[in-house]
Amino acid sequence: MEIRELRSFVTVSQLRSMSKAAEKLMLGQPTVSGHIKKLEDELGFNLFDRIKRPIRLTAPGDKLFEIAERLVNDLELLNEDINKIEEEAPITVATTHEIISHVLFEAIAHFKSDNPNAHLRIRTRSSTDVLKMLQENEADLGIVPQITREPEFQFEAMFPYRFVLITSKHHPLSKTPVITANDIAEWPLVLMGSQTFSRRIVEGEFRRKGLSYDIILELDNMDSIKSYVSQDIGISIGPSIAIENSDKDALNVIPLDTLLPVEQAGLVTLRGRGLTTSARKFVDTIRPYMAKV
Repeated sequence: MEIRELRSFVTVSQLRSMSKAAEKLMLGQPTVSGHIKKLEDELGFNLFDRIKRPIRLTAPGDKLFEIAERLVNDLELLNEDINKIEEEAPITVATTHEIISHVLFEAIAHFKSDNPNAHLRIRTRSSTDVLKMLQENEADLGIVPQITREPEFQFEAMFPYRFVLITSKHHPLSKTPVITANDIAEWPLVLMGSQTFSRRIVEGEFRRKGLSYDIILELDNMDSIKSYVSQDIGISIGPSIAIENSDKDALNVIPLDTLLPVEQAGLVTLRGRGLTTSARKFVDTIRPYMAKV
């Protein structure tokens, strides 16, 4: 005996019609008839007198209706309560400073407008710390540059993660037609912290080519880095998403697609851990914004 069969039985009993019940339940009439027959076969007695029209409950059917109606109503109320709890459950999203500042701003405003009762919490961390938060159940989902293949995480790519070289407007490298790792390593560097994805990519390329380099300033976000680079304190490499059109008035921005790999950034969750209704709504909201990056 399944709840869908009892729901069909209760609806037919209330409307005294198989066709009307099927329409209300948005099912085919053969499906509803099949549910009733299965109940009758299992219980061993007829639930309806089908000779008279409209159909009527038999005495055993009437007794079952008293019990089943309460059960079906209680289950529907329970589902409503669960859905409300899920829709209002807190969502903790962990991501990097560059993504929250330059990619998610409009998406978050859209989500809050459409879901005013949602309790959304944003935490800004390095990509490494985002994964730790997921492992320790401190975040429901993360949005980070591509992670290494680790079986405990599930990754969904959402947008390309490209790197650019930024220099002051009149820096000598701005006149270099083709930029190499050797060219960059010769200049003082202003980079993100050692735990960041960008830093690991940049230093990995330098080490791969056996280059010496000098990091004179380490900062925790690209907005601060851009300010120092504009004052010719050093040069930097960072994600292209952190560059706004207005930055190009004070900075020279050079794509590094031929020097550094174009990675993917996207949604990371702990494998096997389901998302709440509100978290799934958040993901559905941000997808179109991610696709435009």
